Amino acid sequence: AACGVGYGAQVICSRVAVDYTGVDRPGVVDPRFWPFGAFVGADLDTWEPAGRYDVGVCFETLEHVGDPARLARVLSDCCDRLVVSAPTVPTAAVNPHHRHDFTLESLLALFGDRTPVEVVAQPAELSHVVVYGSR
Repeated sequence: AACGVGYGAQVICSRVAVDYTGVDRPGVVDPRFWPFGAFVGADLDTWEPAGRYDVGVCFETLEHVGDPARLARVLSDCCDRLVVSAPTVPTAAVNPHHRHDFTLESLLALFGDRTPVEVVAQPAELSHVVVYGSR
């Protein structure tokens, strides 16, 4: 979710043979030139996945959407496993593109009953990465 131009897709696809579906705003990339599998142009504030996914990757995105709790629910419902990253110190006051601030506790709370299998601090990014295992 919020795949951008595909840097993360390139990293993931170069290491693992996967069917990859990128989701981001229409116009972020030209789907005709998306080399990593499927590309879905969608507003993440209203996106409804067409199916289920083995792994969902959502890096540095929740702070940008209108309703991060909604996106977290959607991802949690459609993805067996999740890898999520978000700033866990206040950044909205200094980054005009960040609409929400999180603490580690509030980030974890977005994913409700899911239990993280790993939490990794990224101090240089002011973030944490949270890995959720299989449902």
